[in-house]
Amino acid sequence: MVIIKSKIFGVDSIGVYLVANNSWVFYPLGIDRNLLLKLKENFDILIPINVNRSPLLGAYIALNNKGILLPRIIYDEEFNELKREVGDSMQIKVINSLNNALGNMILCNDKGAVISSLLKNHQKVIKDVLDVEVNVFEFGGNHLPGSN
Repeated sequence: MVIIKSKIFGVDSIGVYLVANNSWVFYPLGIDRNLLLKLKENFDILIPINVNRSPLLGAYIALNNKGILLPRIIYDEEFNELKREVGDSMQIKVINSLNNALGNMILCNDKGAVISSLLKNHQKVIKDVLDVEVNVFEFGGNHLPGSN
């Protein structure tokens, strides 16, 4: 396992901007070239994308090695570019919820997922896309298990 210490856009909280699984890193357009080089040394596939023209990918996207969940606010051109890059290797689904911070509301890996009660109406879709058992749970009343 590799730990990359860096800043992105001058901020230490790189998890707000980057989202990754075992092979892929989705990174926002315009990141520092040195960070991009560090990422290229350690990940097989890097995909530049924004969601709703925002660099906050870690807040907006939830994924594991089987699927990608995106918020309804993603622009068609952003979705189409991501679909082109990923191809048929992973399922991609837009969650039609008023709550768009899926990366903050879904804590997931290839074994399971914990989702906010605010997404309980989308539990089946999340289960199908990520191909894992999904549980609705909140940590101390916090609706954002993915940000914990």
